[in-house]
Amino acid sequence: DGSRALREAASLSPNHPAVKAAIQELQSEDSIHTLQKLCGKFVLEHDEQAGRQALDYLDRSGAVPSDIAQECLDLVIKERSIEPKNLQDALLAGLLRESVAAKGALTKRMLDNTTATFYEVYEIGDNGLDAISLVKRIG
Repeated sequence: DGSRALREAASLSPNHPAVKAAIQELQSEDSIHTLQKLCGKFVLEHDEQAGRQALDYLDRSGAVPSDIAQECLDLVIKERSIEPKNLQDALLAGLLRESVAAKGALTKRMLDNTTATFYEVYEIGDNGLDAISLVKRIG
């Protein structure tokens, strides 16, 4: 187990540069929100399992910090080559269903460029398109 080996290395040589670097990397990874990690892996690494876990997270948790929801929404909408599309579609719909911040971010995108945003969501799928109806104009 990697964490056990790192703990052992830290107890034997806590000031070794490699040990310090590994601990810092682990701590910085721990500071990234779970949903952000999962969405990033799904979108950027095309990891379908991470996409399913992100969807499960949204279904179980519901509470997503505003900045994380906005970042995940941007990731899911911007990437065109995600497979399977139905998972991308479900993730977009889940973000819009569970997060006021995601709704606000999509509203802003639509106000800035309605046609392009509509087509981006349209290309993703029906669930994302249906979720647009959940978005209310802000302000």
